[in-house]
Amino acid sequence: MSDDAERCCKELEVRQTVFGELLEKVAVKRLLGPIYRNWEPLVYHSLSNILRHIDAPGFDSLLSDYITFVHQPQDKRTLSFYLEFTEVCINTILYWLFTRKVSSLLVQKLLEKTVSYLGARGNQLGLIWR
Repeated sequence: MSDDAERCCKELEVRQTVFGELLEKVAVKRLLGPIYRNWEPLVYHSLSNILRHIDAPGFDSLLSDYITFVHQPQDKRTLSFYLEFTEVCINTILYWLFTRKVSSLLVQKLLEKTVSYLGARGNQLGLIWR
């Protein structure tokens, strides 16, 4: 990884979770310039590979990782990128959950994990309920 990519990931406080690894990949692509300006397909493809074969305990773990990732403190200089990244991740999860999987058990897990964020307008997890 280049020094610029390492610095970007360090500023974003990347943790070794699914979302931390994804953010690291996206940060590297983002630093490579205009060729990789559109990084959303990378996030969609990576999460799709995980969600395609996920079961209830795995989904519970994935949601826990996402919630932990969203609650990590972020550097103000990278906040807009971070918000865009988390929104793409949750939109992909919601798409797979409701369009591809259609599993009532997984929907129940999602609702149980996120019900406390129902009224949180300033929280990215509030997006799930909107």
